[in-house]
Amino acid sequence: MNIICLSKDDWDDRCGRKQQLMFALSKIESHYRIIYVQPPRISYTSLSPQKIKVEKLDSFLVPPENLLVYSSLRMPFERYSILRRLGRCIGFKYILQESEMIFGDKPPDVLWIYNPWDSVLFQNQRNPWLKVADWTEDWTQFQPNVSKGVHQQMKDSQEKMIRWADIVFVVSEPLLHKAKKLNQNVHLVPNAALPEHFYADNWLHREVPEECKYLKPPILGWVGHIGNYFDFELTRLLAQAFPEGTILLIGGYSEKAISLKSYPNIRLLGHIPYGDIPNYIRCFDVCIAPYIKGLTISPTKLYDYLASGKPIVGRFESVGKEERQFFNNANSINEFIVEINKILKNKGRRDHHRLAEFVRNQSWKARASIVNSVLRKELKK
Repeated sequence: MNIICLSKDDWDDRCGRKQQLMFALSKIESHYRIIYVQPPRISYTSLSPQKIKVEKLDSFLVPPENLLVYSSLRMPFERYSILRRLGRCIGFKYILQESEMIFGDKPPDVLWIYNPWDSVLFQNQRNPWLKVADWTEDWTQFQPNVSKGVHQQMKDSQEKMIRWADIVFVVSEPLLHKAKKLNQNVHLVPNAALPEHFYADNWLHREVPEECKYLKPPILGWVGHIGNYFDFELTRLLAQAFPEGTILLIGGYSEKAISLKSYPNIRLLGHIPYGDIPNYIRCFDVCIAPYIKGLTISPTKLYDYLASGKPIVGRFESVGKEERQFFNNANSINEFIVEINKILKNKGRRDHHRLAEFVRNQSWKARASIVNSVLRKELKK
């Protein structure tokens, strides 16, 4: 089966929650059919979706038989709510016709959204499908480029998404407490990793990237987007605190991040394919996570870092108690410096056997099993 979506690049990485969880769920033997709605893409200019072939990455991905992925229709002047809603509704009407070709005469069992703007699709109560909201972050946080009106619309849409859903999955405990005020059927499903992709045992078969061969240690490394959630000031101070070392930043970055290039020991490598990321992490002396304060997210990179076995220093405010025993938490620049120095002086010892046991249970397959159990229970009602 072909997956319906718009951007092949959007699915080639497959390192985000929406890709990994959906593909892991599609591999579980089940009889229900899912329509997964992802946000509209700028390149979407036609009502006819582009069909793409899903390529196999290592051994974790098989073409799903019960999953239809589609991107909403992006309308001109989407800042106006009426046009935004119209685009969602027109595109969804078309995709229902497409679903008949894929699922046959059986209607979809699950309508799954994660973007609050798509909450309008939950309004039609006549459809028999189970409405699932995957709440991965508080979308009203840290949106510096939107007007107050759009910010309020997002807040309202987010509340409607949670209130109207039959099931809500959340990634963190802060979001769990917020969601339960609006919906009683809420389940905590944190992010995860592909442990086998990052295991240090596999590094013997990988080459050290050319960009890493001549970097000065210690190498303090980050993997992820360098944008709204990234603490630029803290990173600058780290560069000053470790002038003989290297701050290695891997991932796409915003225009604001370009200013970091002025520091001689900060290297921005840009986007690296997901399959190659372990090659770079093997070069890190310390994995860092300089997030800004106040986030309610569950970063996938934490689980990737943990699977690699590398020491971690970061600001992870919303992760669970179990995870906290395996990384060095730091909220200020002083704490970052102290914890990094502990690791570099080999004072930050960890129980690697206990870490390995923990990581084995933090796979997307394990998360998909939890989701599958919840869906099965609800569909039997």
